[in-house]
Amino acid sequence: MIDIANEHPCRRVDRKILASLLTKTVRAERRKAGTISVILVTDKKISELHSKFLHDSSATDVITFDLSLSEELEGDIVISLDTAARQAKDYGVTLREETGRLAIHGILHLCGYRDRSKQLRAAMHLRENFHLQQAGWLTSKE
Repeated sequence: MIDIANEHPCRRVDRKILASLLTKTVRAERRKAGTISVILVTDKKISELHSKFLHDSSATDVITFDLSLSEELEGDIVISLDTAARQAKDYGVTLREETGRLAIHGILHLCGYRDRSKQLRAAMHLRENFHLQQAGWLTSKE
């Protein structure tokens, strides 16, 4: 089950459509979803979490907490809609696409993908594009 909670006071994302995108992503990765929560928050909230769990007080776009104890994917994906909106503007894409990319990024982390090097980040980015394109969400020219 994929649950989307929007805790942002102003920005809105269609939770049903986002959950559908992530369900398709999990299936395409040939994995099974246990309980996955996606929480959409402000920069302030993600900064607090970033500081508490990763010892970095800056805002970031997405943090993934992998809670998997078996083959089923379990975890929390926290996305800053403030950062997503800024990045969407910088990249010339919609907030929907950028939020989808960040959510897919979190799912890929739950699937075992890593992004600690330039090569790994590039591989993840290609996989994100693949899932966005499969769902008809890719508006950028990458």
